[in-house]
Amino acid sequence: MSTTALTAGVAANSTADGEAITILVPPLSGSGVPEFNNLNLAIDPEATDQGDYDVSVSWHPTGYEGFGYLRLRYLITPSADQMLAGSYSLHHDGLGFIPQTAVYRWGGIWYQLDSGAFTSTFTQTTFTLGSLAKGRAGNLEIVLGEADDTLPVTLTAFYAYQDPHGQIALLWVTESETACLGFNVYRSYSSDLDDAMLISELIPAANSSQQQSYLFVDHDFEQEGKIWYWLQDLSLGGTANYHGPISFEPVLGGESGAGVPPLFTGFEKLYPNPFNPRLFIHYSLEKAAPLRIGVYDLRGQKVRTLAQSWKEAGRYQLQWDAMSDSGTRCASGIYYIVMESGSKKDIRKVVLLK
Repeated sequence: MSTTALTAGVAANSTADGEAITILVPPLSGSGVPEFNNLNLAIDPEATDQGDYDVSVSWHPTGYEGFGYLRLRYLITPSADQMLAGSYSLHHDGLGFIPQTAVYRWGGIWYQLDSGAFTSTFTQTTFTLGSLAKGRAGNLEIVLGEADDTLPVTLTAFYAYQDPHGQIALLWVTESETACLGFNVYRSYSSDLDDAMLISELIPAANSSQQQSYLFVDHDFEQEGKIWYWLQDLSLGGTANYHGPISFEPVLGGESGAGVPPLFTGFEKLYPNPFNPRLFIHYSLEKAAPLRIGVYDLRGQKVRTLAQSWKEAGRYQLQWDAMSDSGTRCASGIYYIVMESGSKKDIRKVVLLK
């Protein structure tokens, strides 16, 4: 391999011969820039062909592209896309903090590395990216930052279980959602995300600070062997974050009760949405408690009480026929279904059409 340093933050064109390469990046300088001692980038590519890399590093004190917690950006341009798959070591001696967040953009889509997928110290961050070249092309951006307190979705549960009809149900629960466009579900018969296929339409997000739960049923899986699922959340700004994978091996014949997930307190699914004339509501309780479920209009006035009693732990379902407590049919528009049980509260927005 060969490499030569150029100006601050910009490396010379560097050639790799299918072996590990260290690309020399001169430290950045200027007002507000940390006193970096080392910004070199080491790559051990999976590809064995000869190829070139262009690398530049930039510092973003107020955040990068609207993400206030992202600070240090590496831009890598390869002569061949397959050269991007491999192991990376990003040196950042002098950064002043241990990166808590690592994201990368490839083919115009942002991906966030899970905390267990990268290792960071004060001086370097290491991780491995695999199969990047499949179906995508272009530059690779890697951005390191501090703890992300503004993730579009805070996911607290992601389960798979087989329902009594033999279908695989995917259930996920969020504690908060901010500027989230919605969710997609991916399925694969291997543990490689690049082999996964999109199997859902976009599932709209509630964008609430309250706990939300979602349910998607996979009707078309092959009943042989283990299946892997990923959940993708899409921000309004176009960022894609992946959760998972979770794996599940269905029971042939679909015996009832296989892989039933733990109970939680909240809605599992409301459908169809929009609806006319009947809304089906599935919910669960993790422990026995008083329960209230009501329907409210946009002014916050209750129009219908659907449940108000003591309930044992379990899964339940009920319906709303678009009628008010006074016996009149509700006008078309937006309504909120509110579930309260103990200290837990879950709110869903639904649309009644005529």
